[in-house]
Amino acid sequence: MKKRSFKRFASVLVSAMVLCMVSGCTKKQKVDQISEETSKEIEAAALYYSSTPSDELIYDNISIDGINVGGKTKEEAKKSLGEKVASYDAVKIILTSSYGDAESTTKDMGLTFNTEKSVKEAFGIGHSGSVLDRYFEEKNLKDKPAEIVTGKAIVKANLEKIIKDQVNSKISSGKKANLIKNSDGTVKVLADSAGIVVDVDKTKENIVNAINLSNAAADIKVNIVINEGNLSEENKKLADIKDVLGTYQTYYGFSAEGRKANIAHACEFIDGTVLFPGDKMSYYDTIGPVELYNGYSMAPVILDGEHVDGVGGGICQPSSTLYNAILLAELEVIQREYHGLPVSYVPLSQDATIAGGYLDLIFRNNLDSPIYIEATADGEYCTFTIYGKETRPSNRTIEYEPTVLRTIAPGKDKIKPDSSVPEGKEVIDSDGASGYECELWKYVYVDGELVESTKVNYSLYDSEPRVILKNPKDIEREKNGGKTEATTQATTQATTQATTQATTEKPTQKETEAPTEPETETKTEPETDPVDGE
Repeated sequence: MKKRSFKRFASVLVSAMVLCMVSGCTKKQKVDQISEETSKEIEAAALYYSSTPSDELIYDNISIDGINVGGKTKEEAKKSLGEKVASYDAVKIILTSSYGDAESTTKDMGLTFNTEKSVKEAFGIGHSGSVLDRYFEEKNLKDKPAEIVTGKAIVKANLEKIIKDQVNSKISSGKKANLIKNSDGTVKVLADSAGIVVDVDKTKENIVNAINLSNAAADIKVNIVINEGNLSEENKKLADIKDVLGTYQTYYGFSAEGRKANIAHACEFIDGTVLFPGDKMSYYDTIGPVELYNGYSMAPVILDGEHVDGVGGGICQPSSTLYNAILLAELEVIQREYHGLPVSYVPLSQDATIAGGYLDLIFRNNLDSPIYIEATADGEYCTFTIYGKETRPSNRTIEYEPTVLRTIAPGKDKIKPDSSVPEGKEVIDSDGASGYECELWKYVYVDGELVESTKVNYSLYDSEPRVILKNPKDIEREKNGGKTEATTQATTQATTQATTQATTEKPTQKETEAPTEPETETKTEPETDPVDGE
């Protein structure tokens, strides 16, 4: 008998004796008195060891993370698992929470697999313990295959950075509340609170559990565990904000850089504003004071019908954009002022000018739930969106339309001196514009049928005359009846000299005054305060 076979045989005999005791044999009983069933088990164990595969192979019906490693050596099993591990590198992990989502990959999170331990565990089945333990383990594999889950881990510091960069800024943005736009297109508004923190350890545990259940063929979604502080009953109502009540957009891509900066700066002050039922908001109080020290820039404004540089030029475009979003949300407008001249970025009667706090846009949240105002300016478009709880019937729609009561023709051309214009020529600096008296009307439709018409506001815009540039000499000539100032002075001097000479020669002659050209007055428009912030 070979040495190895002898060891197995001896092991079988020892096991048989142990089995005899377990099965109830007494000291008086001999081995040949072992029950028939026990004898069969011993015989099977002996047969098992006479036909067992090489000690270097993992037994059949054993899998690691879904990979069958039966019949493989430990090194072959590690190689198969290595291919599986590599397939996880590109798996996207989407972290979701009520405060927004974050995205990463298993590779960026530093995912590692403890394949060494898993292979050792797989190989140990049927290769460790007593003879009968090994026998029964192998026997059980036929009826109940073994599935081993590889231990996995991610780097906590990597997860913390992902959460900090993509989620924490939304949780604590410094605003009254945070607008969360989820990947499925839904929105949610949550109160800002320093007491709201992410539980990184529990989130990490959730990620590892989700990876264990995945097959690396699809994205993995995991909930971020957030511990929220004590929120007031008022802030809890922010959860009602889920719908767009009104949104409006205007274009300002043609503007000078200073004007663009002012539009964006004003939007920053408005963005994130929350109004609870009954709250009112003043546009100027929210964005002001409009001064250089408060971050505003010099940009063109209209003063006395002319474009001049002033602080905050452009702030009326966000106020006008907001005004239209307010109208679409059907909030209560308390104060709105129209510009002195028509503006290009909104229709007539749909503007709202701002000046020094006395011309302002003020409105109230007249709804039963809070609203959230989002304001953005991307360098081309200024957009205001008002979110809240929609209660209006889906078959009801509204429209706003300006009605012109009369058109005011441009007045007399305004002549301005410009020495760069050749004599006898003129250049049209501005084509001028008509003025308008108009009203804004609101029309309500139900199932496409008009059911209500309401006058919303009244506006009166001045006309703007043409501005013509002429050489100063031409202006002077026209002022003096076709003569230049030099010609007029020469004529006056010659006449005076002739009169003096005649008086000396004929002292008895009655004195007469030399005729002079009558002076022509140039009308000037009275100075006024700026009526718009553009």
